[in-house]
Amino acid sequence: MSMISANTRTSIGIALAWTGIPVGMNLNYLLPIIGWSPVIMTLSILLIVRYYNLFTGKLTFSGISLALIFYQILMLIYGLFSENMTTQYLTFHMYIIALVVALATNSRDRMESAPVIEWTFIVSGVCSVLGAVYLWRGLIVGEQAWQLRQENEDYVLEIFVVSAAALINFASVLYFPSEKYRLSNFIIYPVLLADIYVVFFGGKRTPLIVMIAILVMFLIKRNKIRSASFYVYSAVAILVPTLFYFANYDFREKVDNSVQNTISGLSVIFGNVKVSDESGSAYSRYEAREWAYDHIVNDFTLFNSVFGGGYMLKWLDNPLLQSYLDMGVLGFLGYFFLVIVYPLSFMLKRRSSTIEIYALSFCIHGVLSAINSGNPYMYLKYVPIAMLSFFASGSSQDRSS
Repeated sequence: MSMISANTRTSIGIALAWTGIPVGMNLNYLLPIIGWSPVIMTLSILLIVRYYNLFTGKLTFSGISLALIFYQILMLIYGLFSENMTTQYLTFHMYIIALVVALATNSRDRMESAPVIEWTFIVSGVCSVLGAVYLWRGLIVGEQAWQLRQENEDYVLEIFVVSAAALINFASVLYFPSEKYRLSNFIIYPVLLADIYVVFFGGKRTPLIVMIAILVMFLIKRNKIRSASFYVYSAVAILVPTLFYFANYDFREKVDNSVQNTISGLSVIFGNVKVSDESGSAYSRYEAREWAYDHIVNDFTLFNSVFGGGYMLKWLDNPLLQSYLDMGVLGFLGYFFLVIVYPLSFMLKRRSSTIEIYALSFCIHGVLSAINSGNPYMYLKYVPIAMLSFFASGSSQDRSS
């Protein structure tokens, strides 16, 4: 008899799929004996798969999951004809295909009651608390970590990865079924403070905006705005930070800088180059975007307009624009509908289960960062889509495990 149930095993695999990069980064730092990220990615697939269904061909795919596989194959084809396709990006595409297939071996109905949120909370919570400790000790990129691990950049602690763990855990806290577990709040709320600390004091705009968006969607989807407790918690959430803001100079300075940096960065991204953000990252994105526009207008032929300029032609930190620059109309439409339109259309649904809304929370980052973060080949852009398409696929035939 198995020590853990099939649902629990799959839930752990899903948790590792969502938190693979943060888990790998922490293991790389704490146990630098191998590169851990590929190990975590492989383990997540092995845990998710229902082997009986895989070997007997009992797989269920939704339309979105099939479109996701097709889009990964499209990027693979482009990559095979380009020198810019690295082993890492080849692994990313293969992983998403494997993840979609692994999820398709599961029954969505059975996973409805599986401890997915609980296990994701545990894994991401450990990463978030470690991230808060790293940030407190000054071990994030640009400080001691750079000197400690400069011989191998894979081991450097990176603020966006630390923030990713905090955002995953933040969503897990919001949807955690605390009524099922006695004394769970004694664990949940301290970890929640670590999430907020990492996202706010990490100094990056996008994670803060995403955290607010996740909270707003939670309040709307769960009808919390109409409850009396909402106004009590809102008053406390506003009053306590406000008092601390006026009482503590360091905190006030941090808040002011964060707000100003966010406003300046957004202004630059949308074309106001008369201001500048603290890191200069927004201006570099603006320059890359202008280069892409110029290249498309002056150097693209009709063939390029349809099929693009090739895999990873230039890193723009603008996935939506780069999808067109690299893969033309088909690449642009694929990214636009999978990463942006599909989650947004799902947000408009009136009724959704808890696990569906929870999975949707992880899609928010892809929607909000479509023009300012990463590229269209990063696998973390598609893991939330694969998960949402699985949990939202509706009832499926009950199958053996």
